[in-house]
Order: sequence, then structure tokens, then C-alpha cells
Amino acid sequence: MPDLIFVPTVLVHHLAGWLPLVRRKLRSVPTRVLLFFPNTPLESDANGQLRLAGEPTAKLFRWYIRRFAPEVASGKVVLGAETRPMAKALSDITGVSFTYLPHPVDFSAEASTAVVDNLPENNRPLLCGAYGAARADKGSDLLQKAVRQLLEESPEIPAKFALQWIKDFRDEHGNMVSCDPWLRDHPKVEVIDEYFVGDRYREQLNKTDVLLLPYGNDYRLRVSRVVIEALAQGKPVVVGSGTTLEDQGREFGASVAFDNKSVDSLVQALQAAVANFVQLDHRARHHAAAAREHFSVATFRNILLSH
Repeated sequence: MPDLIFVPTVLVHHLAGWLPLVRRKLRSVPTRVLLFFPNTPLESDANGQLRLAGEPTAKLFRWYIRRFAPEVASGKVVLGAETRPMAKALSDITGVSFTYLPHPVDFSAEASTAVVDNLPENNRPLLCGAYGAARADKGSDLLQKAVRQLLEESPEIPAKFALQWIKDFRDEHGNMVSCDPWLRDHPKVEVIDEYFVGDRYREQLNKTDVLLLPYGNDYRLRVSRVVIEALAQGKPVVVGSGTTLEDQGREFGASVAFDNKSVDSLVQALQAAVANFVQLDHRARHHAAAAREHFSVATFRNILLSH
């Protein structure tokens, strides 16, 4: 029998199978089971407090987790979550201890993880980029409004913007959001309307000075691989306050946070990122090694082996 069974993506219906397996088939053997939860049925109330979602499957999730309490207490079962806020919230709401396991990234497989001085040569404008499909939960609509307002108010700002907008999306109210034609036509904005192929994403990330990650409240618990890659390369980031991205940016790099419900706040954050880039760049590069170590496959493996 193995020493440890690692289950990487657990959903509520999986728990119905793992509970009898642990209590019957694995009861008399020393094998431990680590159940890893990248997504869980949590939501925020009107005051921003985290709670269990109202659907029946969420209640079933809590019921099963509580059934695992004796096995968790004995160390037979480890419940894992990929962000500290999620581990804490799940522990508080279910009364059963969850363990934080940092999201692993195989940096050795990346095209480039060299941390270099990002200061732009020949006084070229800074490149500020937002990559990945535009979505409501990623603050894409807020970002395009902020970039337009910034360029209208400060047309001479020494920065350019690269915004990936593959297709339009619906906002939280169900309204369709399209890419602003004003931005598409602006000389300081590049709208990328297709998916990156091959090494194109890595090349784009390498030449970007500041990563724009205006993610909203859906990321109070969720992780973003993009912010991890940015921090590992020593890139400053602009992030929504109250998100895991803000926590990670503060601990492992250099970040400028803003109120993720306010266009004006995001405009101010963009201005601050450009104005203070030298200091932010220095701090980001200083912490890049710690970011690579914390989010490495080796660190994740060592945590697994410790159980």
C-alpha cells in the first residue's frame, strides 16, 4: 500500500466515495489520504463575510467534511486548500482543520525565469499588461474604463497598455460588455484579440513591465497563476484589494492595491505604478527568489511528504 494517496481535485460528490474508502478499505493500513480542494462552495454575504453557499450541495459538502473530523484529527486524512484565506475560511466554517498547500508551478519548464533589471531602456514607455480572456470576475470592464480615463486625463503618461480581449462577456448584471473602440484605436493601447500560441505568452510576459490584475471579490479565496508567474519573474503587479493576489503580492513581491469597485481608485493605482516603478521594480526583483521557492513543485512535494 502507498504511504500517501494524493487526490488533487476534490468535488463534493467525490467525498461520498472517499469517506467509506478511508473508514473501511484503508482503516487498518498506515496509508494517509490528502484531499485537495481548489474550489469550494463558499460565498460572501452583503457585509463581505464568507459563508457557505445556499445550495444543497454546499450543505452536503459541510456534512461530509464534518464526517472526516476524526480522521483529520488523527492525521489519517489531510484536507488541503491552495490559498491561506481559503484554508482559514473552510476551517472556521466547517470546524475541521484545513492545511494550506501553495499552488505549485514548475518554473524549470518555463521559457525564461531569469530575473533581470526591468528598468526600460532609452526612456521607452513602460508596458502595462493584462492577459488572459476578459471576464467579469477578472475586472476587465473596470480596467478598460480606468485605462481610458487615465489616457484622457494624462495623455503624456510614459506608459503603454496591452489588453487581451478575446471575446465579449456578460457582467454580473447580465449585460454584454464589449471592448471599447476608443481603446482599440488609441496609439498607446494594443488589444490582443486571440489566444497566445506556443511561446507567445512567455514572450509577452517577459517584455511586460507591470502586470495588471484587477480581479474582483471572486478572488478573495481563489489563486491566480498569472500573479505567481509575475512575482517569480520580479514583475510589479496592480491588484484588487481584499484578494489573494494582494496578499501574495505584498508577501512575495511589489504590488499596488486599489478598491476593486472603483474606477478612480484603479486610475490612481495605475498612476502610482508608473510613477514609482523604479522602487517597485527593485522590491519585486528582491523578492522573486522567495516567490519561486514558495510556489515551486519542490515546496509542494515537501509539504506532501511531511504528511
